[in-house]
Amino acid sequence: MNALRDWRNWLFSAKAFASAMLAFFIALKLDLPNPYWCVTTVYIVANPLSGATRSKALYRALGTTFGAIGAVTLVPVLVDHPLLMSAATSLWVSVLLYLAMLDRTPRGYIFMLGAYTLPIIAMPAVTQPTHIWDIALARTLEIVLGITCAAVVNTVVFPRRMGPLLATRMAQLMDDAGHWTRLLFTPQVSDHATQQLRRRLVGDLAALDAMIRQMAYDAESRTQVAHAQQLRLRIILLIPQAAALHDPVVVLRRRAPTQAAPVLALLEEVLAWMDLGSRGDGDRAKALRARASQLLDTASAANIDHVLMRNAVLRAQEVIDLWQDNLALHRAYAARGTDHERVALGYRNARLSENVLYHDHGLLAWGALSAGMVTFLTCSLWIATANPYGAGAVIMAAVCACFFATADDPRPQQTGFLIWTLVGSLVALVYLFLVLPYMQHFWGLVAVLAPVLLVTGPLVSSPRHALAAVIFPVQAVTIIGLRQTYSADFTHFANASLALVLGMVVLLAWTGMTKPFGTAAVARRLALSTWRDLVRIARDANEQDAARTLSRLLDRSCQLFPREVALREQRMAQLDAVRDLRIALRLLDIRSHRQALTPSSQQALDQLIDAVGDYFQACVDSHHALPAPEHLADQADALVMRLSSQDEPAAEYAAQALAGLRLALFRSPASAQVTPRAASSAVIIEAT
Repeated sequence: MNALRDWRNWLFSAKAFASAMLAFFIALKLDLPNPYWCVTTVYIVANPLSGATRSKALYRALGTTFGAIGAVTLVPVLVDHPLLMSAATSLWVSVLLYLAMLDRTPRGYIFMLGAYTLPIIAMPAVTQPTHIWDIALARTLEIVLGITCAAVVNTVVFPRRMGPLLATRMAQLMDDAGHWTRLLFTPQVSDHATQQLRRRLVGDLAALDAMIRQMAYDAESRTQVAHAQQLRLRIILLIPQAAALHDPVVVLRRRAPTQAAPVLALLEEVLAWMDLGSRGDGDRAKALRARASQLLDTASAANIDHVLMRNAVLRAQEVIDLWQDNLALHRAYAARGTDHERVALGYRNARLSENVLYHDHGLLAWGALSAGMVTFLTCSLWIATANPYGAGAVIMAAVCACFFATADDPRPQQTGFLIWTLVGSLVALVYLFLVLPYMQHFWGLVAVLAPVLLVTGPLVSSPRHALAAVIFPVQAVTIIGLRQTYSADFTHFANASLALVLGMVVLLAWTGMTKPFGTAAVARRLALSTWRDLVRIARDANEQDAARTLSRLLDRSCQLFPREVALREQRMAQLDAVRDLRIALRLLDIRSHRQALTPSSQQALDQLIDAVGDYFQACVDSHHALPAPEHLADQADALVMRLSSQDEPAAEYAAQALAGLRLALFRSPASAQVTPRAASSAVIIEAT
């Protein structure tokens, strides 16, 4: 395993173990009732990056306190009314979990911790409600102590800052983006290969986004965070813009090789520049733009081939601007914000909004409600069976439901949670009855725990093993129940372990009944939301906040890109998230130039755009990706030539935006043919 070969992962593991033992030692000295909570907390909040540990620590402490306050408030009032207590706990879990899912920043930990801390504290206290204050205070102190030790040790002892790692990830992302763009224009490369690289690119973008959200707690300059956010947004935009450049180039090369030659020469220079990734020369953009401007001057609107040539060059200019921005942002980030407080951005001369996120409130609400309902179900089973260990089942179901509430299909992760809970129970069994009876002092305990806990630490940095690396030590230490004095009872151990397993089994069964949607259903909902946005853009001639609309579309597209592969259904298999994003960009471009057109051109353009809106409304109504109506092609071709013939800049830009819209609507880059129609100067592009 690569994670075990990296010495930095072993250093992190040593720091996490030292933090856990320090917290455990202090808890023993303070005579806290359950000092093992300090140990488990360390392994929950620990992160190889110092800033991530601090951010999780701060908000987890606040969330724990919030949950403890809720427990102290509810238990004395509702302890004599078990069903009301169960309902109140379930409602608490649902509401706070929903709020947590709305906030993707580390602040969301406040609500997440608050959601499941209440059942952790309240459920064991229902049998001794008069001690709820003592239980809540002790549990809060134990958790906050673990959080504090993890944060202090990770910050003071060989801290690993996020800044340099993020710079490396940004450079790698730019290298991959440049390479993907090169492959997109290489005929010998299969569509499968380019799509595989695009999926990896999207995955890296998601990982970069998570790091940027933690960066605010580790940045040497606030502008570093802004630079990283802007670079990420522009890499996302590169995907549809490169595809928008690809279409006219392919069509022009087939229709008119003579006109295509200078465009292809320019494109080769652009691709060679981009293929250098983060090592590219930012000043090269000026020369490339000058060449593009010369090509535009030589291409009139005399026929459709020249229109295609101009369209390809204009799209190339946008790609150049995007890449120049990326190079400038990466340099500014490396300069730590000291030399460039604000980077001069060329793409559309405006900063994209990084704070406009898309949330599927229906799915989020159902996920939160499902977590609350399974909490109520396990509470009801506990009440019905009067099992003295039932609190463990409730806690396990609530915690695990919260952990994986945002997953498309949580069952694989929940199953992994169950498996590693069982493994932790077996290890705890060995320690409880074969190892710990012979331990006479603290350092002996440290020595026997070290082999197990130190080996799991390096796996935290491995996405494949991260779940096991956290769950296993947490569950093992929890079941062992490290305290001041050794005490072990096999009956208690077996019943407590069985309660945890039963809680997970109930959760798995509940999830199978209430969340059988899977990735395909989530992707379909995302696509429907995109189509509704496209309808709104098409029908709203006064779209004012284009930057916010675009940012919301980008965020949704990032959620949809990796899920497209799950759409096996024949009619939904036609879904192309890149195409939809291209259409959105072109519609926004058209709307931005509409007011400068003549009234007759405005009317013709509005009729066409309304028809595009009707098409996407039909997709929404049918819940499927439908082929665009053929009459839109002829209508768009005629209007493109009409606008191109007008000697007005606004008409030219509108014509090129409309040409891009037409190419996106009626051509799939993987399967397109150019079919000339007799007695027509318009380009006819029909998907095979």
